[in-house]
Amino acid sequence: MRELKGLTGLRFLAAFYVFVFHFDMPHRTPLTYLPSRVEALIQEGRLGVCVFFVLSGFVLTYSHLRDYPTADLPSWRYYMGFLYKRLARIYPVFFVGLVSCLLISQWQGTRPSLLLVGLSATFLQTYIPRVSMQWYDMGAWSVANEFFFYLLFPLLLPLLLRLQQRGLLVGLLVGLALLSTGLGLGQWLRPGLFRYELVFAFPPSRLPEFVAGMVGALLVMRQGWRVPARAAVALLLLTAGYLAWAGPLTEGRLTHHWLVVPTVVVLLVVLAQPQQSRAFAWLSSRPMQYLGHISYSFYIAQLPLVFLLDPLWQSGRLRHTDWWVAPVALLANLLGAVLLHELVEKKAHAYLLTRYHAYVGRGRLVATGTQAG
Repeated sequence: MRELKGLTGLRFLAAFYVFVFHFDMPHRTPLTYLPSRVEALIQEGRLGVCVFFVLSGFVLTYSHLRDYPTADLPSWRYYMGFLYKRLARIYPVFFVGLVSCLLISQWQGTRPSLLLVGLSATFLQTYIPRVSMQWYDMGAWSVANEFFFYLLFPLLLPLLLRLQQRGLLVGLLVGLALLSTGLGLGQWLRPGLFRYELVFAFPPSRLPEFVAGMVGALLVMRQGWRVPARAAVALLLLTAGYLAWAGPLTEGRLTHHWLVVPTVVVLLVVLAQPQQSRAFAWLSSRPMQYLGHISYSFYIAQLPLVFLLDPLWQSGRLRHTDWWVAPVALLANLLGAVLLHELVEKKAHAYLLTRYHAYVGRGRLVATGTQAG
């Protein structure tokens, strides 16, 4: 399967967008020295998570479509193997981040309850809106959402494979974008009707973005869908302008998904094409590839960093006007991401996959021996 290098580079840009957004918050170091429209665009950085979700659905479908020659549901063994390999990819880094935040909280005298730690460690916290974005899940809620998507992916893909016509897939893509937007509009227009966390962090609420990515991949791989690079550039410029001007006028970040989700899908379709436009070729460069590979560690590494810095802002030891904090924090976060990726993510993933293949190999040997006997 051909590696989609442009998508790897894009992963880091999404993680960086979220990072800058986290530091632009009013109680930290708002980037007010930037032009007002640029800062307004940064303030929509929550949408970096939307990019992650759409990208995840696209890449998983691209990588696993060959496992589904028919539209039948997978076997239980395949399902459990799929989940194991996804956990082997995400959980070691997630767990190290959680333990780091727990140690920092203990040192600061703000240790959370054991129940909250247990809920976060098992990806269950995000299902309880009252606490879903507290403590570690202020940022790690998105990883719990990803695991929810992994639970459903092997069941959703056979259903989508039954949609054979391009028109049906395109219509579904439009419907998913509107559905996701509708949840945000409801939360904005009737703030008391739904808790913000129920719309923003509750896994089923974010499922349309993931499925939109799956549909985009099917349009590319099964329908031969191609999009000119200039169309992606035009949509990106349109979306950036819309967010910079209209973003501050709305509450509830899902309200922009009617435009953001289709823009991300079109961008992924362009980046998945064999012939890369010069407008996006830089995403496949060696530096961007490495940054893309460490993007998950980069995302998680910012959480302990924020745990360390927030008390300094609250106590006044760091001032909100200290412009140098964000660049220094970026360098520290990059260093932490490299260490986390090289020492935990790569090594733990390789070890867990080796154990898995050894287990599967033993099972095959037992089955073969049984049949031979």
